[in-house]
Amino acid sequence: MDKLTLYPEQEKIVNRFASERSAGCISGLGVGYGKTAIGVETALRRGAKRVLIIAPTGVFEEWRDTFLSQSDGEVEVKLCSNQAIAGVKRPEAQANIAAAHAGEDGFYFVSRELFDRLNWRREPAFRPKTNEPILDKNGKQKIKKTNMRSWSRSKPYDMAIYDECQMISAKGGSGEQAWRALDARFKMAQSADRFGSSVVNMYTVADDIWGNEVLAMNIAQYKERYLISEFNRFAWDKKKYTGEQI
Repeated sequence: MDKLTLYPEQEKIVNRFASERSAGCISGLGVGYGKTAIGVETALRRGAKRVLIIAPTGVFEEWRDTFLSQSDGEVEVKLCSNQAIAGVKRPEAQANIAAAHAGEDGFYFVSRELFDRLNWRREPAFRPKTNEPILDKNGKQKIKKTNMRSWSRSKPYDMAIYDECQMISAKGGSGEQAWRALDARFKMAQSADRFGSSVVNMYTVADDIWGNEVLAMNIAQYKERYLISEFNRFAWDKKKYTGEQI
């Protein structure tokens, strides 16, 4: 893959992201506007040494090849996986998981499913005092989930990138909670549909990077200030949010 030359518009964005001193950025460019190249150049120009890329497995080679070309062959993206993918054998991919969890420097790629799965400890749920199993309405024992922060517990990342962040734009999902808890000095959330076509989710994507103290509002205040709503008797707050206030 030949080294890419960024367009002036892309250069402007990269320069802004590379010099940003807050907790992160959101890249909401449309399809074909070079979000991967912008993410790669941002990481390189920030001088990052430890990077985690969370993305669909199918784009691993694109991220790997772009980092390799833009760094003049110096940066090799390491696949974290429990199976062989794109010429990377299973033992090597599993060793990369261990290295990422241990806090070693490097540029790591993991699918969003594996990122989520390995972040949580799942075990049968019991009542604290009686040690009796906690059952669901169907009589099956519930599973207790503990956020282990496995990916960054040993050492923070210089930069973390969540590609296709609409997948974690709804508040409260296990993937969203794992991303929120990930310790990284700079987070980039990117997608052409970054809030999953729901205007309410715009707050979640931003909150997971900067937090409500920096945003200076909670989600209820965000809805009141910026969104248009109509009555919906089925919603808990009796409102359906249909768009942004102009």
